[in-house]
Amino acid sequence: MRGRRQEQQGGDSSINLQASGNISVGLTYDETRQVVMDTFQANFVELRNDAFALVLERAEALLTS
Repeated sequence: MRGRRQEQQGGDSSINLQASGNISVGLTYDETRQVVMDTFQANFVELRNDAFALVLERAEALLTS
């Protein structure tokens, strides 16, 4: 497509992308992986504490019934 004239039209609130190569939109695999790991690590301690409390509660119920 090199050397050819490119034209495009778009309507209201449209997004027009035009390139003679690749266009990437959004996060890469590595960026997505990092977001997921950051979220997991930020919530792990709280979730671990909740799970531990539930285990204690169920063990107490089992031992007292």
